[in-house]
Amino acid sequence: MASGYQIILGSIVLCICAVWHIFALIELIALLREREEGVIRTRFSDFRLTASVVLAILFAHTVQIYFWAGIYWLSQALPDFSQSIYFSLVTYTTLGYGDVILGEGFRIFAAMESITGVLMFGITTAFLVGFFTELAKPKS
Repeated sequence: MASGYQIILGSIVLCICAVWHIFALIELIALLREREEGVIRTRFSDFRLTASVVLAILFAHTVQIYFWAGIYWLSQALPDFSQSIYFSLVTYTTLGYGDVILGEGFRIFAAMESITGVLMFGITTAFLVGFFTELAKPKS
C-alpha cells in the first residue's frame, strides 16, 4: 500500500474511531446526567456506577481494537484474525512488542493506530478524572 494511501486510510479509520469514542462518552454523560437527584447514594451504588462506566469505556476501546484488527485481516496484512487482534492490541496500546511486524506497505497505517490509541486513552483519562471528581463530591 502506497504511503499516501496508508495516511489517508489511517486518517479515515482514526476519525471513525474518534467519532465512536466520543459517541460512547457522550452517551455515558447523558446517562450520568439523567441519574435521579435525591437518590440515596451508597458505596454499593457508587461501585455499581463506577463499574458500569469503566466497562462501557473498555467496550468502546475493544470495539476500536477489533475494528483495526479487521482491517489488517481483510487487507491480508496479517495471516489470520487472531494475529490481527494481537497486533492491533499491542499497537493501539502502544506497547509495540515487535514480535509481529507488518510489511512496509502497512507500517504508516499501523502508526496511525498508535495515534488513535494515544488520543482515545487521553480522552478516556480526561473523562474519568471528571467522573471521579463528581463522584468524590459530598453527598447532598
